[in-house]
Amino acid sequence: MVWLGPKSRGVPRPRLHDPPYPGYRPHEPKIPLQNRQRQARQNRVPLRVATIVLVPAATAILVMICVLIAMHV
Repeated sequence: MVWLGPKSRGVPRPRLHDPPYPGYRPHEPKIPLQNRQRQARQNRVPLRVATIVLVPAATAILVMICVLIAMHV
C-alpha cells in the first residue's frame, strides 16, 4: 500500500512512501542538540583553516604551472 503525502510547496508533486503505522514515532538522536551544535562548531574551525590555507596554495601552484608553460614556449 502506498500513501500519497501532502503536496510540496510551489510545484505540486505527490510523494510516494509507506504509510506510518499506528503509534509510529521516529527515534530521537541520542546526542542532545547542544552537544551536536558544539561538535559542529568544533568541526567548522579546522575546515575553515584548511580552506584558507589550501585555496591560496592551489592558486599559487596553478600560477607557477602557467608561468612555466609560458616561459617554455
